[in-house]
Amino acid sequence: MGGVAAGSFAAGGLGTWLLLRTRAASQPAPRFGRDVLTTSLALLSVLALASTDLLLARHRLPAAASDLYALGSLGARAVFWLLQFAGVAAYAELASHASAAHRRRTLLSGFGVVVGLGLVGTGIAFVLPEQSVTTMLRPEYAPVVPLLPLFAALGTALAAAQYLVMAGVARGRERDGALLVGAAIVEALVLLFLPNPTVGRMVSIAAGITALAACGLLVTTLRQVDDAAPLQDVELPGQGGGL
Repeated sequence: MGGVAAGSFAAGGLGTWLLLRTRAASQPAPRFGRDVLTTSLALLSVLALASTDLLLARHRLPAAASDLYALGSLGARAVFWLLQFAGVAAYAELASHASAAHRRRTLLSGFGVVVGLGLVGTGIAFVLPEQSVTTMLRPEYAPVVPLLPLFAALGTALAAAQYLVMAGVARGRERDGALLVGAAIVEALVLLFLPNPTVGRMVSIAAGITALAACGLLVTTLRQVDDAAPLQDVELPGQGGGL
């Protein structure tokens, strides 16, 4: 964790230096402190939603079932983290001064990549579930095998939500993270008072609420990219390439 923090600060410092170095003299100095804080809070909402079900599963489920849920969550997080490249690839185009139609195409193409690859991963978990577990872990974890597609679907929904939050940040609207915070609160309340909780019920609820939150973000983000007002930012290297 310390190494990740040190690397993040180093990357942020280098990026700040490069942006200040390439900024035109006529442009106002960017407000990095405010931008870093608001963007960090927006992305923190994604992590909060991604962790709510796992934290409550630890307390609501028996020890053996909680272990199985933690194992399944590894699959959800694998899908979630592997699909984050789409937001990074599309960020520059979404933040650019291109036309609203171009930004909309970029947003939808990136969203399609995230959902499409997530569905591929979910399909693999559905068709080859035993191989997904027993080739990497011990056979006693076999009870989680039938639930792997649900965990993969949860990871896909989380990746889609994270992509859309980054798209909102690209247009200067970090407040979209509030929708995910609300979803995390609703999810926590539902799971906390869920009668007779099981691994399958909890992951199904988490996947459903996360998918609904992603759909809400998609609607609001589409409205944002249609706003043709230019952003007063520094043009990023590589803009114009698309996803």
